[in-house]
This record gives sequence, C-alpha cells and structure tokens, in this order.
Amino acid sequence: MLKQIAETYRVSGFLHHGYLLIGDGRAIQADLVDVLKTVDANANRVEENSEIFGIDESRGLIERSSRHNWSGKREFVVLVARRYTIEAQNALLKLFEAPRAGLHFFIFGRQAPDFLPTLRSRLMIIEEEGSNQPVLTFPTKFLSATPVERLDLIAQELKKELSRNEWRQF
Repeated sequence: MLKQIAETYRVSGFLHHGYLLIGDGRAIQADLVDVLKTVDANANRVEENSEIFGIDESRGLIERSSRHNWSGKREFVVLVARRYTIEAQNALLKLFEAPRAGLHFFIFGRQAPDFLPTLRSRLMIIEEEGSNQPVLTFPTKFLSATPVERLDLIAQELKKELSRNEWRQF
C-alpha cells in the first residue's frame, strides 16, 4: 500500500502535501515510518495519536504548521485517530489547501466517506489492500504519472467501450 508513495517519489521526486491512508492505522503506521525514512531519513517527524481528533487538536496543528521551518528540513506530520470531528475537518481545509513547502501530512482513517468531500479533494487517498473499499487504481496511476504517461492513460481509457455509468466515474 505505502510502497507507491516511495516509488512515486523515487521516479518523479514528487511527494504530495497530504495523504489520506485508509485502513488499520496501527498496522500501517510502522510501514509508513519505513517509507518516510526512504523518502528523507533526516526529516522531522511528528506523530499525533488520539481517540477523537477535535477542533482543539486541529487548531493546535494549524498553529504549529504555520511556523516557519528554519532548519530547512522536510517535515512529516502523522495523524492517527479513530474519529475526526466535522469541526476539526473544516478547520483543516485551509491548511491543506496551501501548506508551506516541505510540510507533508499523513492522516489515517477507517473509511474515506468518514471525511468531508472537500477535505478528501485536497488529499491523495491510498487504501489498504484488502479493505472493503475498492482500490482506486486509475486515479493513483494517473496522479503518480508524468504528463506524457497521463496522456497515454487517457488515450487508453478513451479507446475502451464504456457504459454511461462508467463514463461518469471516469
């Protein structure tokens, strides 16, 4: 599941500013640490674990994230909670819209629909293999591809015979 983050970074040098990792947070958290070390072993890493991530936690994260990083190191913020309140998610919208350079978020959740659509739109969603949710292979491939590869993917999709419902998903 998380290998695609490291592979995308290795191939393109690109690391998205925010990831929503769907699955068992505790099981994947150790794997994430290994992947982050592969991306940047010297980066600062902050982990926040809570039962419920509420508005107070959200405001604290926003305040800490707005501070300038004088060391110049990349920073990884890992959030693990069983539930994220609507108020907390709304407060995070602006932060994920335009985070400062070198700041990357990894949010663990049980299901993508537990998060506001506007928040999900600002994050790259990666789902645990074998989860109840369908794995989004085309969007993941598309977002991690180079511009030329993206055009090839679109061309392949356009050649397929799709039903009306399949076109809506595309």
